Amino acid sequence: MKEKGFTLVELLISLALFVISILLLFQLVLLAMRVNLVNSKRNNAVITAFSETEKVKAKRFEDIKDEFTEVYKDGTFYFVQKKVTVPAEKPELKEIKIGIYWGMETGTTKRNQFNECMRNNMDIEQCKSIPHHSYEYTFTVAEAL
Repeated sequence: MKEKGFTLVELLISLALFVISILLLFQLVLLAMRVNLVNSKRNNAVITAFSETEKVKAKRFEDIKDEFTEVYKDGTFYFVQKKVTVPAEKPELKEIKIGIYWGMETGTTKRNQFNECMRNNMDIEQCKSIPHHSYEYTFTVAEAL
């Protein structure tokens, strides 16, 4: 006749499975917290973005279409927004490109040169001799309307 109850091996296996399930649950909670943190960063991406690409993708066209060229400091970069319009003589134009430029903060002199250049010249090409990062993003005309 078999005794009712658990053997030592059965108890150890049950305990091990219990510990593994608790660890998996803990990992799931950590993952949920990490996803929430990333989403909150993306919601404030213009301020807290950790890469230029994230920052550009986070900006909707509605947020920048009425802004003229503007320079402001964001962390260690200067972020430049240029006003974009679809040319009236080219209504068939399907895409427009917006140049988003970051000036590298390589020192006070370079930083001031880039800042002054961008404030005083509407022509961004003149400022490209100063060290900078650039990124071009294409919006469709549908997003512009």
